[in-house]
Amino acid sequence: MLQISKFICPSKVLALLNKLSYKELMHKYPYPFAVPSWVFPNNAKENMVFLNNKVMEVELLCFEPSLPPVHDFPEVSFTWHLHLPSSVPVDFFEEKEKYAHLPSLHEENIKWNNPWLLAKNIEDIAFYASCCVHIFEHCKRINPWAAVAHLPPVQISHAEEKLVEFIKCWQSHLPLNTLALENVRDAAHQDYEQLLCLENYKDLLLCLDIAHAISFEQKSIINYNSLMNKVALVHWSAPYPSTNNITVDGEKFIGNKIGKSKIDGEKNIEETYKKKDMHLPLYHLKNEHTFCQQAMNKIPKNAMHVIEVFDWQGIEDSVDFLKNSAAHYTKKSKNTCHL
Repeated sequence: MLQISKFICPSKVLALLNKLSYKELMHKYPYPFAVPSWVFPNNAKENMVFLNNKVMEVELLCFEPSLPPVHDFPEVSFTWHLHLPSSVPVDFFEEKEKYAHLPSLHEENIKWNNPWLLAKNIEDIAFYASCCVHIFEHCKRINPWAAVAHLPPVQISHAEEKLVEFIKCWQSHLPLNTLALENVRDAAHQDYEQLLCLENYKDLLLCLDIAHAISFEQKSIINYNSLMNKVALVHWSAPYPSTNNITVDGEKFIGNKIGKSKIDGEKNIEETYKKKDMHLPLYHLKNEHTFCQQAMNKIPKNAMHVIEVFDWQGIEDSVDFLKNSAAHYTKKSKNTCHL
């Protein structure tokens, strides 16, 4: 696997990557696919240059509530969708004037948290939604067809009411079929089935995260046809290592056991890493191959599949697994992913 140090000069990293004899991934996939906008350590623009002519679509990562520099992006061959902020500064709702214009946030001392957990009332959710709308409208120059937002954890007070407010704010500015809601920790699509399937929300989209479904015990989603029919985006990654021999973040996995480098004693991989979300290459899903094929059989054939691995070599290493999981798919043009 290609190892890229964050201390290497960015221009040298880009030169190294472009010299590698990668086959264009679009010729290996039998269905629409995308990758994140961060696949090696550098700024968004340099990642765009590298990804040009290699992929069908890019998921622009807007993980913090600030405006991405889309006016500096080069002309590219691929289409776009967005991933809206999943974390905000802890004073986000207390200092609304400070964040209303979505300044760049790179101070090291900023503390972050889930906006759904921080919001104290409906007004806070309306502010969060307005920031997400602002980001989408700012990005219209690159013509994104959809944006992904996380569902609220079911345990927060008035969770459904707050989700309704978010959707209402979005819909007052943008078409509902530009919003895709993603399953996350403590928030499965099936938790909100009645709401998500309302006639008023028939155009609302869903984003199914396979790793979250596995790690957070949400696999039953594939039994809900009413929800699966709304899936427009699919996030693919492995939430934790398989039983291969591997070292991840300094921890050694041997056979089907984990070594003692950070954990006292040997434990089963699945037990140790339950509830994790490590965004590993897809060959680590080998023990979940049956579920992945079952999910693929239920996912609409015009959905966009996102290899949500933040490393180019890891993306390439994921191709065979995903291709085998979708053997029944027929090759489609990138335009068919737009519902």
